[in-house]
Amino acid sequence: MGPNKATEFHAVLEHEGGAPVVPDVRIRLFDRMGLQTAVVKLGKEHAGAAGAVAELRPDETRTYSGSIPAERDAESRHFMIEVR
Repeated sequence: MGPNKATEFHAVLEHEGGAPVVPDVRIRLFDRMGLQTAVVKLGKEHAGAAGAVAELRPDETRTYSGSIPAERDAESRHFMIEVR
């Protein structure tokens, strides 16, 4: 991964709970040695028209997509999805 590279992502969140929630999701990328190369926090800018509302309502499914800009000049090999 070069200094101006980015990794594309596509994520689908489905809320099956009973009350609205505000998703707090991060995607972290790591090189082959486990050092973090990039991170992105899913936000309304990644959700298109559905992202105008921050809350995810019960039984709602929302798609997020975008790119994760590289923080380091290293190839990303692994990822971790953090949901709070």
